[in-house]
Amino acid sequence: MDPNVTTHEAGTAWQDPGATATDAEDDDEALTALIVTTGSVDELTLGTYTLTYNVTDSGGAGAQSISRIVDVVDTTAPVITLNGSATLSHPVGVAFTDPGAVVNDSFEGSAMVGGVGQVDSDSLGDYVLTYNYSDSSGNAAAQVTRTVSVVDSAAPIITLNGSDPLQHEVGTTFVDPGAVSNDAQDGSKDLTGTGSVEASVLGTYVLTYEDTDSSGNAATPVTREVNVVDTIAPIISFAEGVDVDLTVEAGVAYVDVPPDVSDSFDTSVTLETLGQVDVNQLGSYILTYSASDASGNPADVVLRTVTVVDTTAPIITLNGESEVTTEAGEDYVDADALVEDSFDSEVSVVVEGVVDIGTVGTYTLTFNAVDASGNEAIEVSRTVNVVDTTAPILTLIGDAEVELDFGDSWEDPGVTLEENTTEEIESMLPERCRSLLSTVSTP
Repeated sequence: MDPNVTTHEAGTAWQDPGATATDAEDDDEALTALIVTTGSVDELTLGTYTLTYNVTDSGGAGAQSISRIVDVVDTTAPVITLNGSATLSHPVGVAFTDPGAVVNDSFEGSAMVGGVGQVDSDSLGDYVLTYNYSDSSGNAAAQVTRTVSVVDSAAPIITLNGSDPLQHEVGTTFVDPGAVSNDAQDGSKDLTGTGSVEASVLGTYVLTYEDTDSSGNAATPVTREVNVVDTIAPIISFAEGVDVDLTVEAGVAYVDVPPDVSDSFDTSVTLETLGQVDVNQLGSYILTYSASDASGNPADVVLRTVTVVDTTAPIITLNGESEVTTEAGEDYVDADALVEDSFDSEVSVVVEGVVDIGTVGTYTLTFNAVDASGNEAIEVSRTVNVVDTTAPILTLIGDAEVELDFGDSWEDPGVTLEENTTEEIESMLPERCRSLLSTVSTP
């Protein structure tokens, strides 16, 4: 190896070792101090540099110059340092990004380098990334590796179908809407809650949804509160064929036949009736039917109008017989009639017709009545027969036996006649006696 050739590591400070001078006359140390060096070395730039050394002694004689060849070279390998750990756990299903490594070179500085190899983030397993680097001088860094383990460390996530809390109508079949478990590795699946819901009993029930994936990661349990409630109101309705609105006869006791009440759940619902019907007072009355179940659901109110009317006609009953006979000439006093009405107590009988007691014949008296509601009674009549069954009474005026002298004129004083009717008097007397009617008296 040429002693005049020196190798120097690039990037390190250059310190010239210099040269020595010897002379027969001059002091070697003093002369060495007078050596003149020409040339320079750039330790930051690879290359070959020449340094020349010269000196002149005190007698002016110059020494023969010598040279040193300095080769600035890079022989130091880079160093690779990983960003992050040499062993990484990476969640499956999540895209992997290599954190890379940093290369530090004593001469060329630092650089980033990525690993060689692939990581399948959708498949569980261990994957190796290799990091290599060589500088421009061909110095190769020591190889560095990183092991990436794709693991399933994320628990499934449970999401409820439907609402929470969930309201369910009592008495109807309950079907759990379930939940969905989503896992990065296993995908999604449907879940059914554990626990029970008694759909026929009011109350609050809890269903719990749980899941564990194939890697043993347990999801956070999710619960659903199911409230079994009664929100359906009772129904008030009249039976088929039953009239809602009624018309009843005044004065007749009214017994209400109320509607039925039914409820989808509560069997103890009672019907309440508000209002009264006064059968002794004509008019319209409103009966209000209402009901609420044990859960406080009110039924739609149902109304019934009851109209109290008087449609019953009065009844006329004759006092005595419907046909009577009275003696002509005697005062006739009718026995009259009674009237009865189921409601109106002030109905009176109206009598029409006249009996002429002075004339033999048949007379009709009619009896009618109308109550305050305009109901007319069936007309009742009485036949009155005026008859003459009493014989006339003749009474002589004067003595029944009269003595006269022969040849004396005599004028009959006549008779008096008592009879019920003048009609009969005229029909009964002979013509010769009718002139005496002036003497006839009638009661």
